Amino acid sequence: MLQVQTISLALNGPNKLVTDGPKHLITPLKVGDTIISLDINGEYTIDIGQTVKFKQNVPYKVNTIEERANGYELVISSRTKACLFMLPMLGGKGTSSFYHTLLCNTYIALEDGKNCLAILFRFSGSADFLKFEQKLRQLPSFRTMIDPSPYFTLFVFDIPTDYLEDYQKFCLGQYSQFSATLKDKILKYHDSDANSVLGQVLYKSTKRRLRLQETLGVELDADAELLSIPDIEQETYNPATYL
Repeated sequence: MLQVQTISLALNGPNKLVTDGPKHLITPLKVGDTIISLDINGEYTIDIGQTVKFKQNVPYKVNTIEERANGYELVISSRTKACLFMLPMLGGKGTSSFYHTLLCNTYIALEDGKNCLAILFRFSGSADFLKFEQKLRQLPSFRTMIDPSPYFTLFVFDIPTDYLEDYQKFCLGQYSQFSATLKDKILKYHDSDANSVLGQVLYKSTKRRLRLQETLGVELDADAELLSIPDIEQETYNPATYL
């Protein structure tokens, strides 16, 4: 019996769908090096800006399409630097905070104001998430909660007073100058240590500096930070990214 080959989509975290099936059945349409559309076996297309409905009709807006060895990734949003460095201000660990399953992103500004932490989750009615939601609402820095749509929940916090200087340093890309307390929280939250890539940024690892010099083809000063400065536009919550 002839087996029909098909392409389906699979979820890979809260911000990404991946194609599942023979890659040769997918034809990318490019403008320069940028993929703007995928033709799926001549049956339908997936375009940049299109909202794809996944299981239970949950919407995923495709903002970037990236090619991988075995298929393609439909990316809704890449994680911000605030996800790495600012989110841990609130404490806890990513493994118990839905970091890999429901957390879409973390921002340091809303469209109408800066100096905040805005954390976007995909909505879940599970008992575990509702319990987590109550925990967030009880934090001293909690400001408000917004539901941009039935599929998302946005928690907005003031910058904790103890970390105002760290916040300013983050905006300037001065990661190695974070307080020891925040550095410890960052590594704990992400289940990392000083030898990880994250730790090498926080502690200005010579190993990372030499690797960057080789990659970039430039000589970096020994005092240089080892990660680029945050792009404030990318670190500002924009509902149109998801809706």
